[in-house]
Amino acid sequence: MITRTGLCALAVCALLTVLSVVFASPALALPAVAGLLALGAACAVTRPATGTRAALQVATPSLPRGRNVRVEIRPGGRLPRCAHLRLCHRGPHEAPVSLPLPGPSDASPLRLSVPAPRRGLLRIGPVVLRQEDPLGLFRRDTELTPAHRVEVHPAVTALSLRDLARGPADSGGGHRAAPSLDADFFTLRAYDPGDDPRHIHWLSSARSGQLLVRRSAEPVVTRFPVALDLDASAYAGPALFEEAVDLTASLLVAAVRNGAAARLWILPPGDTGPGCTEFTGVAQVLTELTRVQARSGADGGPGERDTAGRGRRAPHRVPSDQAPLTVVTGGARPEWPSLPRQLRGRRSRVVVLRLAPADSGPSYERPAAVGAGSGRATVRTAADAVHGLALWSAAIRRTGPRGYR
Repeated sequence: MITRTGLCALAVCALLTVLSVVFASPALALPAVAGLLALGAACAVTRPATGTRAALQVATPSLPRGRNVRVEIRPGGRLPRCAHLRLCHRGPHEAPVSLPLPGPSDASPLRLSVPAPRRGLLRIGPVVLRQEDPLGLFRRDTELTPAHRVEVHPAVTALSLRDLARGPADSGGGHRAAPSLDADFFTLRAYDPGDDPRHIHWLSSARSGQLLVRRSAEPVVTRFPVALDLDASAYAGPALFEEAVDLTASLLVAAVRNGAAARLWILPPGDTGPGCTEFTGVAQVLTELTRVQARSGADGGPGERDTAGRGRRAPHRVPSDQAPLTVVTGGARPEWPSLPRQLRGRRSRVVVLRLAPADSGPSYERPAAVGAGSGRATVRTAADAVHGLALWSAAIRRTGPRGYR
């Protein structure tokens, strides 16, 4: 393939040839002939190569965000003159990149590390043999290996849901995952609509004349809702949105691993309705959150405001075995996102985690704007996902039987 430099040289040769004919000047034809000979030599240097091979191996088909993909390239055969190997790769939402590779020595493999800073599909490869003459007149790229795709999913931090247990002093159903029907229990309580019928103690209910539910010594949680704000204007930058997705993934994965029904509520900007997804496996959580992207748009109307008291609140009774609602959003705006009607219950309990730069200071904490004085919401501002998980655990441990402080 002729390059832009080669096209310019060809145009100059053609112009000199025309001028030599028009002015009948052999002196103008000599540089034109020399240029054409140089173009022919460059084309011969970049003729298709044979006998050059390569093998591309990727260590893993998926990895968490922020890690490096280990790549091994095994070149085979001899490289032709004026040729070198290149590795092409394209990250999520990034332009393609072609990296020159050092020449093989004694057919030893080349080991590289390709960074994966963002979620999505990372394309690694193909390995390309690039032939180019010294003058840069012709260039030929030959693919030696197919491309590999690596799924970059959110980075998950280990979290124990035992922080949800509030102890035997709580009159409601406790919070922990993996309920056990045959576990020893130490007390009974009145049946609350939404409780699992399998936990009803029928013998004691028959004696007392009312439905009684067993309370396990290790309280349980079977529902775990998390809401993620997708409004790009809520975040100070793409990096903070990635941290918000990592925080959401860590909470949902912990819930799934402990047997709870993890539910993700997507809160898009504008008038688009929210979406809810229930997960039963860790792979489902990672796959779904790998595709999530921030969007631009205006906030919802005044009729769709949340429990901060700015709009309607539909009566909704939260099941006793449901964990507090966790809202993950950004700190670039004073208010938190609109919640769907199913989550705006009078007895709902909310923990709002806002991602903001570390140097933002206390200006991101505005209780009047976020409705922290309502008695049901705990608002915390974190700098990253790990910080957010620590604040979430502390907020859960401070939970009392009447709501949040």
